[in-house]
Amino acid sequence: MHIIMGLIIALGGVLWAVKHLMEGAHEARGAARRLTWQHRSGKSRLDAIEDPRESAAILFVQSLRYVGEINAAERAKLTGFLSEKMGLSHAEAEELVSYAIYATLEQHDAANHLSRLLKPVQANCTVTERHELIDMLSELIAPESDGADQQRALVARVKDRLLS
Repeated sequence: MHIIMGLIIALGGVLWAVKHLMEGAHEARGAARRLTWQHRSGKSRLDAIEDPRESAAILFVQSLRYVGEINAAERAKLTGFLSEKMGLSHAEAEELVSYAIYATLEQHDAANHLSRLLKPVQANCTVTERHELIDMLSELIAPESDGADQQRALVARVKDRLLS
């Protein structure tokens, strides 16, 4: 009887050790992934942006956040807007909107980081494309809303940065 109890206790100890080793391995993989992301992005998600479409999507999301939190209807509307204006598939536009929302979670106001946010646009877009971006941003202004003044100020700041 005491041999059976000893085996049960030993088996329990082995299972406990294996469980903790597996949790440790999972944490180690997560740490490696976090270090890779930090190396890639620096200190902010905005530093990882290389595609001007990502910059534009972040500006659109920030503009909508001035009016209020982005709900499912506004998200769907923005997805359709990006799909139509940028010629993206619905899946690509949805992915871009998701990334933009994720990237702006870290910043209280992404517009405070326009120099970093607009680098890909300045490096990769023609003057005509910059005008198109400003026009698209202007289309998103919600007249008669509480955030319309902030939206107009954002458009003015973007226009000043991109066209001067």
